Order: sequence, then structure tokens, then C-alpha cells
Amino acid sequence: MLRNLSIKQKILWGIFLVSLISASIDTLITYYAQKKDILDGIDTKLTTAAYGVSHIVSQEFHARIEDQNSISGKKHRQNMTELKQFADRVGLKYVYTCMQFGDRIRFTSGTEDPFFEPYDTAPDSLRRSFVDGKIRYDQYTDRYGMFRSAFIPLKTANGKLFIVGADVSMNSLQDRLRKTVVSSILFEVLVFSLLFLGVYAITSRTVKPLSELTGYTKVLVEQDFDWGEHIRSKIQLICETKHDEVGKLAEALMQMEKMLQTYIVNLTETTAAKERIESELSIARNIQMGFLPRIFPAFPERTDFDLHAIIEPAKEVGGDLYDFFMIDEHRLFFLIGDVSDKGVPAALFMAVTKTLFKTHTLRGDASIDEIMCRVNQELSRGNPWQMFVTAFAGILDLKTGEIIYCDAGHELPFIIRVGQEAEVLKKKGNPALCFFDDFCFEWDTIQLHPGDALVLYTDGVTEAMNPEHRLFGSERIKQALQSCVEAPLPSDITQQVLEYVKSFVNNAAQSDDIAILAIRYCGPNAKRA
Repeated sequence: MLRNLSIKQKILWGIFLVSLISASIDTLITYYAQKKDILDGIDTKLTTAAYGVSHIVSQEFHARIEDQNSISGKKHRQNMTELKQFADRVGLKYVYTCMQFGDRIRFTSGTEDPFFEPYDTAPDSLRRSFVDGKIRYDQYTDRYGMFRSAFIPLKTANGKLFIVGADVSMNSLQDRLRKTVVSSILFEVLVFSLLFLGVYAITSRTVKPLSELTGYTKVLVEQDFDWGEHIRSKIQLICETKHDEVGKLAEALMQMEKMLQTYIVNLTETTAAKERIESELSIARNIQMGFLPRIFPAFPERTDFDLHAIIEPAKEVGGDLYDFFMIDEHRLFFLIGDVSDKGVPAALFMAVTKTLFKTHTLRGDASIDEIMCRVNQELSRGNPWQMFVTAFAGILDLKTGEIIYCDAGHELPFIIRVGQEAEVLKKKGNPALCFFDDFCFEWDTIQLHPGDALVLYTDGVTEAMNPEHRLFGSERIKQALQSCVEAPLPSDITQQVLEYVKSFVNNAAQSDDIAILAIRYCGPNAKRA
């Protein structure tokens, strides 16, 4: 319930509860203190009266008591009269004396009881006083009512112990205590009311501007973070009139409004700039994808080979690349590469790399290793960002099925031979492009038979990571290729590998660009399917 109250209501409730508890404790303390004072006063009165009784009924009187015949009835009645008059004068209910004979306590004088009457309902405190001779005060109830009593032990000259008792009715005591409690409560109520009214007035003055500032904050949100001059002047007034935390809060809100307006302007500009960048990146992605051959089948008129490629950048644009084109009627050039960075710089470097490979290849005057050397030299000269490229380039002779290739630190390709397990190509170890600008790359050959396929990919496949931070690895590529060993279609190969990767990474974010290129050699005498 308190959770839904305003600050003012919470403060008032808190003060009310604290004041109520404080008043209750103070009332109890006052009650018990006054009760003690009253009881102390009564006990003093009872003691004085008891000693007064000892002068009315003397020690000599008690010294000669042996049994019920020791005192005449006339003397007892005389004592009763004097004691009753004395009790009335000092405001006591009963005064009496008693002695113990054997196990029984008997009245020897008093305002009510016959001489030598047994006091069988005597309180334990009276009985203990007969045992140890100590003065005691007690509050008890017997057949005569509820009393506060004093028991004063005295001895006669011949050593007999008698006790003088003085009783005051508790009814009068209860009336006095009741009046004490009522007066204390009324006083505390008065003090509590005055205190609460004072606190209410102070709290109202303090909380009112806080409530106003709360309302202004709500209006700030509703009015697009602009108060306007009317509200702004009211808050300025609070700043000028309040020199406490409320005034500081008002100043902070004024400053917050200015900062929010500045932030909104900056955010609007930033958002517009971001939208422009996203639009430009989208255009750049389309341009980059336009660099790559994306229409399949790429050579629908050819029956001696087939190929397919897939690329998925990790960002809008990326650094993975592939390419393929016919050098002449019987030779197919193919390329796959991976620039060492991502984003726009990698995309630009990728476009330059692809263009250089195509330019030097179509001149027709260089072998595959010479093409790799020339591209390496030109990329190294124009590389202020110290980027590098891994690449695998080859030329497939469509008459013989032989591939002359040159590798530049790229991932190990897989060969799928008909009816056999996919196997990794053990290529020669050349460094990536741009590591050494004058490096002489070595070439090697692969022999494909009709139905065989070569699968190339970038490290975005092998280094794909799942939510448990485990890498996909080349062994899983081999597993994905096992279902493609019987006359595989290149499009089936690329899709199979990509699906395996996506299944493995699950919902984890793509960490690197992915490119896959598959080439199947059908043979010079292959017929159209």
C-alpha cells in the first residue's frame, strides 16, 4: 500500500507512526513512574500508620496474650473503637495486629475481627515476616477485598513477636492510576497533534515544489523534451527561491532539459548520418556483389564442366572473393580469396585483387604462378593499410581434366572423387599475398577425372563458431561432403556445406565472411543432362 503513496503521504505516515510509538512509550513510562511514586507514597503512609498503631495497642498488651482468654471483651472493643477512629483519620481501610500461635496466625486487635480470630487467608508475605522478622509490603486479595498492605514486625519486652498490619483499599489506588493514565494520554495527544500539525505544515511547504517538479518532468516527456517558456519560468522561480536540495534539483532539471534538447539535435543528425551510411553500405554491397558472378548455371552451353559459388559477408560488405571465367575455348580460370580484414576496406581491397587477377590472366602471356607473382607485386605496392590476401587460383584444362594451380596461404581444398571419400588436397606452402612483394610462388597440378569435383572455401567456414566457442573445423566439412560423393552437383555441394555450418553455429553471430566455390569436371564427351 505504501508503495503507491506520494512522498508527502509517506513522510506523514512515517511521522505519524513514529510519533504514535513515541507517545505510547512515553505514556507507559509516565504511567509506571507515577505508579511507583504513588506506591512509594502509600507504603510510607502505611508504615507511619503501622507505627502509630503500635502506640495505640502497646507492647505490654501483646506481652500478656497467651490465649483467647488473655484479654477481656471490653478491652478488645475499646481497642477496636480507637483503631477504627485512627484508620478513618489517616484514610486506611484496616489496621490490626496479629500473633502466631503454633501454625496459625490470629488477630489480637483490629478494626473488624474478633479477638484471637484465626487469619487463615493471611498472605504469604505476612507469614514470611513471622519467620524472618522483616518488614514487607504486599498487594493481595483475600476475603476482605484487594489491598495494599504493610506488615511491621515488633517484639515485646518478653520476646514475643507481633506484627502490625495496615491496609489501604486498591480501589482508590486504581482510581488514581486511571486518572494518571488518562491525563498522560490527553497530554500526549495534545503534544502529538501540535507536532503533527507543525510537521504537516513544514512537509507541505517542502514537498509541494517536489510535486510540481514531478509534474513538470512528466510534461517534459509528453512535449518532446521542451517545456516552453511558461513552465521554464516556474522552474526558474523554484531555483531562485529554494536554496536547499529542492532548488538544486530544479537547477538539475533545467540543465537536463538543455542537454536533452542538444542530445536530440545530435541524435537526429547522427541518425540521419547513420541512415546515409547504411544506405551507402547497401549500395556498396550491391556493387560488391555485382563484381562477383552470381548467375548460375554460369555456362549453360557447356557440358564438360559445372560450377557453383556462394558468398555471405559477415557485415554489409566483406573481404571474401571468388571469380571464374573462360580464358579460351578449353581453359577455365577460377579463383577464391580472403582479405585479412572486414568491412569497407576489405571490400575495396577485394575488388582490386579480383580485378588484378582477371587483368593479368586475360593477357594470356603468363602462367598461373606468374599471374600470382604479378598480382602480389601490385597489391604490395598499393597497400598502405598493410593488409594481405590468401588466395587459391587455378586453370582447368577442359580437355584433359588437369588443373594447374597456385596457392597463396589459402585453406586446404577438398577433392571429391566419384565413389570415394572426400579428401584434402596436400598443396604446397606459399605465403599469402602482400607478405613479400618479390616472392616467387610455386605451382602444382591436380588431375580430375570425369565426375570429380574440387571444393574451395574461405576460413569463415572452418572458423565458424558455435555458442560454446567451438570451431567448425575441416573435419566437419569432410562430413558434409560425404553425401555428395556420387556424381555431385556443385550447387548441392555448396548448399550442403553452408547448411552444415548454419546448423553448427545455431544462433551465434557470424564472425567472418563465408565463401564456397565448387567445380565439377564432367569430361570432354559429357552430354547435356
